[in-house]
Amino acid sequence: MNAMANTSRAVLVAALMGLAIAGCDRKAPDQAGPGGAPGTPSSTTGGQASPGGTIAGQTTPPAGTAPSSAPAASAAASIDDSIITTKVKTALLADTDVKGSDISVETKQGEVMLGGSVQSQAQIDKALKIANAVDGVKSVDNKMLVKQ
Repeated sequence: MNAMANTSRAVLVAALMGLAIAGCDRKAPDQAGPGGAPGTPSSTTGGQASPGGTIAGQTTPPAGTAPSSAPAASAAASIDDSIITTKVKTALLADTDVKGSDISVETKQGEVMLGGSVQSQAQIDKALKIANAVDGVKSVDNKMLVKQ
């Protein structure tokens, strides 16, 4: 039974790692290259915005103003949070002292929230230590409970 659980855990860890790696090479639409690719802003000529310069409902800013990077920053933060979540979940599943499958992981702007029910306070302490050790984690919020 324990060997089957370890095998299942290893398969899950491998699947999560594969998803994380596969998502790393994708570019968000606003990062597409030149040549009219989706999400590429219209070019400007002589300091004036070209006609019809819209990106997903946004208008091209007037000449002399910096374009907003909010959509790009938001997409980057979302991708970073997904990667952090995957790394934390993978680390929890890989640890033999923590039952990572019972712990939920959510990340927002580098702040990780761990939830769920575990067997002991020692598992909570270990899960918090594991999550804090993951690169990119700014803080960890504990919402885990010990099963009664």
